[in-house]
Amino acid sequence: MRYHLRPVTFVLDRHALDAYARRLSLAVPSLLASVVERGHMVMVSALALSEAYRDLSPEHAGTLDLLTAGELANFVTVAPFDHAAARYAGRRAATGEIRDLVALHTAALAAQHAATVVTSDRATTRRLLGPEWPILEV
Repeated sequence: MRYHLRPVTFVLDRHALDAYARRLSLAVPSLLASVVERGHMVMVSALALSEAYRDLSPEHAGTLDLLTAGELANFVTVAPFDHAAARYAGRRAATGEIRDLVALHTAALAAQHAATVVTSDRATTRRLLGPEWPILEV
């Protein structure tokens, strides 16, 4: 199969991953269905994914596994927290305004791809990306 670059439509933060895994909201499954239908991509920070797993029961972690396994995995990209991401997030966190590395990495991914952030933490996302940035609240 040939690899095709597809647009990233949404970036899920740890709150969105938690809502998906615990089945707290229908918003995330609905947007995933939309992404699959349009042939687009969803992106998740590796840091956000690890924090979500840390806080979930084994049952809910199994639900979260569905994002990175099987057919759905073809539409979900886990973005690594590499040297460039670490440098950006660490330097930005050092300013003291926002020290949450996961939020910083998620916001950087959204900005890089001009994607909507899926979150329940609207305030932090607004502080990082500005008041006009598209947010889907879960």
